[in-house]
Amino acid sequence: MADVGLRFARWLIAAVLAASGIWVALSPRADQPVLDGLERAFPAIRSAYMEKPPHAAPATREEEGANREARNQGRERNRWAIAAVFLLLSASLVVSLPRRTSPPVHQD
Repeated sequence: MADVGLRFARWLIAAVLAASGIWVALSPRADQPVLDGLERAFPAIRSAYMEKPPHAAPATREEEGANREARNQGRERNRWAIAAVFLLLSASLVVSLPRRTSPPVHQD
């Protein structure tokens, strides 16, 4: 039963990553919850596609707006690369682990 649950979870995560990759490619300026979550967990991800890293804690609304615009421009400029990474991660989840097979039958 645990094997079925893990397999289902893997397919579900793969589907979410694939959908997020397609969404980034189609609409890079829209809300991207998966990408935003990954950026919060791993801040280096954002620096991979932005020219200038944003301030850690913006002091003013203008700086916050400028940081958001820089992020949106970076996502728009690199949307195909970001989408490709998401799709590759998704595919790797689907094909990474071989299915459990029964041991070969020995005939004497």
